[in-house]
Amino acid sequence: MKPFEDAAFSLKEREISKPVQTKFGWHIIQIQETRTQPPPPFEQVKQQIMGQLLQSKARALITQLRNDRVIEYVDPEAKNIMKPDGSARALEGGSIE
Repeated sequence: MKPFEDAAFSLKEREISKPVQTKFGWHIIQIQETRTQPPPPFEQVKQQIMGQLLQSKARALITQLRNDRVIEYVDPEAKNIMKPDGSARALEGGSIE
């Protein structure tokens, strides 16, 4: 909601905006108070960042390996189970995924 965001961030404390129209209707914005929140220390978020980076790299590697290889199924049953995208079709009485 760009118009709302632009109006809100252009105001000073206690200032009231002119009417702002968004897809949700008309708004009048007043900023009561502003404050800055310091970012958390790196040590506090290090594990979370590392996990996200590892997941991203793993997804990219898997995608690359799938795109670079041709998989040939010699077992007719396995060939019938696998979809072209590499995922498995559901079997009777359960699923493989």
